[in-house]
Formats: sequence, structure tokens, C-alpha cells
Amino acid sequence: MLRFPGLLLSSVLATQRSAGGSLTTKLAQTGDPDVVGGGSLRLLPIRALSAGTLIALLGLIPVLPGAAFLSYMAMDVQRERIEITQSLGSSEANYAADRLDTEIATLETLVSVFARSGWLEEDALQTLHRRARAALVGQDRHLIVLNESGRQLLNTRVPWGTQLGVSSDAGAVAMARGEDAAPVSNFFTGRVAGELVFNVLQRVDLPDGRRRVLILTRNAETLEPLVLNERTSARWNVELRDAEGTAAFRYGPQADLLADDWNAKFANAAFAVTQPLRKAPWDIVVWGSTNLVSDATPFNRAILIGGIAWFAIALATALGVGIAISRSIKSTAQFASALGSGAHPSATPSVITEVNDIRQALEDAAHRLSERDAERRMILNETAHRARNQMGLAVAMVNLTARSSTDVDEMKASLGQRLNALGRAIDVAESSSGVAPTLRSLAENQLAPFIDGHGHRFTFEGDNIHVGRSAGQSLALVLHELATNATKHGAWSVPGGHIRLVCLKGRTEVAITWTETGRAAAPPTRKGFGSQLLHSIVELGFGGSYERDFTPEGMIFRMTAPIASLEGR
Repeated sequence: MLRFPGLLLSSVLATQRSAGGSLTTKLAQTGDPDVVGGGSLRLLPIRALSAGTLIALLGLIPVLPGAAFLSYMAMDVQRERIEITQSLGSSEANYAADRLDTEIATLETLVSVFARSGWLEEDALQTLHRRARAALVGQDRHLIVLNESGRQLLNTRVPWGTQLGVSSDAGAVAMARGEDAAPVSNFFTGRVAGELVFNVLQRVDLPDGRRRVLILTRNAETLEPLVLNERTSARWNVELRDAEGTAAFRYGPQADLLADDWNAKFANAAFAVTQPLRKAPWDIVVWGSTNLVSDATPFNRAILIGGIAWFAIALATALGVGIAISRSIKSTAQFASALGSGAHPSATPSVITEVNDIRQALEDAAHRLSERDAERRMILNETAHRARNQMGLAVAMVNLTARSSTDVDEMKASLGQRLNALGRAIDVAESSSGVAPTLRSLAENQLAPFIDGHGHRFTFEGDNIHVGRSAGQSLALVLHELATNATKHGAWSVPGGHIRLVCLKGRTEVAITWTETGRAAAPPTRKGFGSQLLHSIVELGFGGSYERDFTPEGMIFRMTAPIASLEGR
């Protein structure tokens, strides 16, 4: 069979685009090898010539002129590759600069938020340190506050109370003293960090006339993932430099050269791009050496004339081959157009192997795209179903809370707590990696706000059953309501009070018992939100039953429900 991969594939795609076919365009745009697969194309057994055979026949026509013509084509391809490589390098530099500008904009926003926090007075700095450290944990971002002399009042890199000196950033110190300074620093070695860092600054004038400078600082080396990505060629050289020539990091085969060895770096460069950032005095430099593209052999006039002579001689032979290729391409374009319209056409085998491969790939791609569309529809339907269930549960909570509340403030507080409980239940379900959460994990999640630091006041015993997504959200509301009542009127309202949660799984039913000890329990004087919630969830939702006993030792809540209603929903 014939093999002309570059010419054939580009021609088929061009012909198919002009014919309005969508399937071939999708295949060309995705470039995803996983798109191919799943279909089958039955070809009639015929004897086809391989590309090697025909190329050998063409090679018998004067070899030297043929080599000259191929050399000319190689030079043209080389020129195009150089242009494409330079365009990709420029795009890489722009992309990296945009990502760095976005990060700096984020840091400017964060430092503005801390500046408006109201915790810049001396007696509130410890609060600011604690809040900032909690907010920035795991982000490799740290908050620093300077006084008028440039001395650090706090630094979230170290614990509160650590002795701190004057900032290593000369620009920040100048701003603290009332002088003008750039809002984004160059790279420098931080005294506390001990590494190359940079700062984003903001001056704040306090009501009493004192100045503060807020700094968000970050290690320079952590910027590398923002600059490099999966598109970055391993043969490219990338460097992030500030206005003083200090490099935050270097990447590429010439990364070991010194920062000021620009002549050595660019001596063998096929292209070099410098892209300044908009929000910082930094530059992204991307360059590539000439080994990214192959060198072309210079042509002389004699070889060019020989190529023309070869072209004239080979024209007749090439014409016959071209007609065969053209017919195969047109047939393939019609085949692709039929697939794109949803038909399942029969394919006439071609004498060219790549044509048959392309037809097979197109049919496989159509089959795979159809499967993916079906999968997307299924996911959307499942998402909509879950959203409807959660909205229905939220509406029911609003209605029950409204009926049991005496005023708007009480309703707002109660509803907020219950919606938070529902949110925590959803978090437990989503964090279980597709496995239904257990009753114990659900209970610990819901009761954590009530027993913070006093875990010994709660005990879980019995069978740790798995709870379905929808049932888990409903059961979470029951546990939250019981815990709220225990905190206000029950075991957790007094020192030493204890709650024991016991789950026993039978053949068809599950029995759950909530036992409070430590404070005598009295029956409620009116039917409030809790009673309505228990009736709606346990009896109407789970199809089970419940009872409450109010004893001198404390309240006891018992419920039974079918196993299927808890584990299967």
C-alpha cells in the first residue's frame, strides 16, 4: 500500500473542512490518541502496493536530481520549523508572564484585605498574626508588618513573640520611612527565610498618624510551577530575572551558565524572547539554540537546475500516482462527511495504506465521541438529581425552622447552623472517594463543633455501618439537632456530661440509641423544630420509628429504620 503520511493527512483534513464535515475537524483539533477505538471497518481483501515499493520506483528516476529536490523541500521545512519554534517560544513567554501577573495581583488583593482588617494596632497584632497564619497555611505566602523604622512587628514565618529585626528589603524599609518605593520588590535573600524571596508591599497610615507597611512575601523558587508547564520544551531555556539581573530560577540545557553570561547563552540561539511583566520589574526570558531545528545544506545553482530537470522527467510518473492519491482522498472526505452526519457508510478499500488507516480512525473517533456524549449526559443527569434532593431538603429545613422560630434573628441563627450541618454532611460524602461514609465519621463530623477539645465526652459503640449519600445528609441533621439540644438543655450543658451513641445492625433494621448522662431531662413544653424534624426524617423519610425518654439521668433517644433506607440511599 502507498504511504504518504504528511501530504495525505493534511490533504484529507483540508478537503473535509471545505466539505463542512465536523468529525474530521474534531479529530484534527483534539489530537487525542484515546479518541481512536471502539469501531470496526471491514475491508475487502485486495492486493495493495506499499509506500516503500512506489517510493523505490520513483527513486529509480535520476537519483541526484531527486536528492536535490528533496533537499529543497527539507530547507523549506526547516525554515517553517524555525518560525514555528520562535512563535511557540514567544507564546510560552507571554503565557508565563500572564500567570505571574495574575499571582502578583492575587497577592496585592490579599495584602489589601489584611490592611483593612483593623488589627494593625499594637494590641491586635497577635490576633492578626494568628488569623493571617491560619488563612495562608499551605500557600507558601507569609505576612509581615513593619513599623516606621522598618523593624518587623510580626512575621508569620515564625511563631508570635519571636524576636525580629529590620527587614532585608530596602524598598520596604524606605516605604516604612515615608519614602517612595515600588509595590513589588526585586528578588533578595530574606533574613528570616534564608532563601531568595520577593515582597508585595502596601503602606497603611493609622488614624493616630503612625505608618505601617504590610508585606506579603513568597519564596522565589515557588514561582517555577507558574512559569513552566506541560507545553515547555525540555530543549528550551527559561529564566525569570528581576531589574537587577537576579534570577529567581533557571531551566533548560544552559541553566548552569551564570546569569550575566548573555553572550554565551545567545551565541548559538535560534531565537530569544524577553517578555516584561506588567505588575513587577521582572522579565521572562525564553531562548532556544539552533539544535532545535536541523541545519539545511546550502543549494547551488547546478543542484537547483538538476532538480528542475528531475521534476520534468518525474512529472509523468508523479501524475499517475497523484491521480490515485487524489481519488483516495476525495473518497475518504466523502466517507468522513457521511460519518459526521450520523450515517454508517460502507468503505471502498484504497490502494494506499494510510487512507485505510484514516478511515478506520475516523470511524473509531465517531464511535468514541458518541460514547463520551452519552457519558456526559449521564453525569449531568446525576448532578441535577443530587441538586434537586439537596434543594428539597434545604426548603424543608427553612419551612420547619420558620414554624418553630419566634423571631427573624432566631430563625436566621438556627437555619444557619442547620445549613452548616448539611454542608458538613455533604463534605463527608464527597471526601469518601466514591465509598459511602460510615456512621461514626458522620457523627464525629457533625459533633466536632460541640465537643472541640472535649472528645472524651462522646463515645461511639456498636456497628459502624455505611450510610448512603442522601440518608447521610438527613441523619446529619438529626445528630446536629440532638447535639444542639444537649448543649442547651442536656448532658453537654453541664461539666462532666457525657453522650453515648450506639448502633446495632440487625438482619433488616438498624437501631440507633443516643444516651445522655449528667443532667436530668424534662419533656419539652411544646412541639418545636426538633420534633417536626425527627418525624419528617425518621418516620416519613426512613420509614422507621423513634421514641424519647426523659429520665433523672438524662434524655435517651432511640430510633429504628430499615437497613435499605440508610445504606442504599
